[in-house]
Amino acid sequence: MKVDVVIDFYKALATLPHVVWGLQHNKDYINTLIIVNDDLWDSEEKAKVEELIAPLGVKTLLLDHPRKGFGSHHCTKQGIEAATTEYVAYINSDVVLQPRALQIITEAAKTECIAYGTTHGVQWDIKVEELSDAPIAKRDIRWKDDVFYPEVPDLRHYIGRDTFVCLHRPSYLTIGGHDLKYEGYGFIDYDLAIRWMMHFGIFSVELFPAISYHLDFGKTPHEWTDENEKRFAAMYRKFFEWIEM
Repeated sequence: MKVDVVIDFYKALATLPHVVWGLQHNKDYINTLIIVNDDLWDSEEKAKVEELIAPLGVKTLLLDHPRKGFGSHHCTKQGIEAATTEYVAYINSDVVLQPRALQIITEAAKTECIAYGTTHGVQWDIKVEELSDAPIAKRDIRWKDDVFYPEVPDLRHYIGRDTFVCLHRPSYLTIGGHDLKYEGYGFIDYDLAIRWMMHFGIFSVELFPAISYHLDFGKTPHEWTDENEKRFAAMYRKFFEWIEM
């Protein structure tokens, strides 16, 4: 089954060749590639993106925002709303899919849930030719699980990671998609998974072992806003009240 693939893009020309490598290994499962720029396209950047994705030979749609820094979840929501397939996958512009990753994650999402593909972190300056077709055997344990949530270690058992996700598009639209009241980084996909579970009674699925590479740009907790943390904390309390009912 083919799915539309949404990529949130912001000044990501350096990583796009890596992303295209992964898409090339999954092109048989792509219906339309939708790239949403978190800024207005300028003609030079847009032309370079079109040049890099042309060898894929798939339908493409390039969208943008009226102002820069709108937020990756805004890009993702805009792309999913523009999609036409029943299931939609979305990835960050620093995620490199392994062969068959789209097939694997779409099959996992067919219960009308959200499927999260775990990632193996690699340095952002890795060369494209150093990427491997071999399955990734190692799970990437990132700081946001082990450091940022020390008081709630069970969080990871309920909610998958972001960066590479496949979901049932009609269900996504039913709950209103990503909450655009969040700004910047942090908690947005966790919030989506919680609202999905509370509305449909369906838990998300997290896939192991990792089926993609995450080019690690070294985001740190201070980039996650206090407002996002407070907003998510309130949703998190509602979630555990729902579980205990």
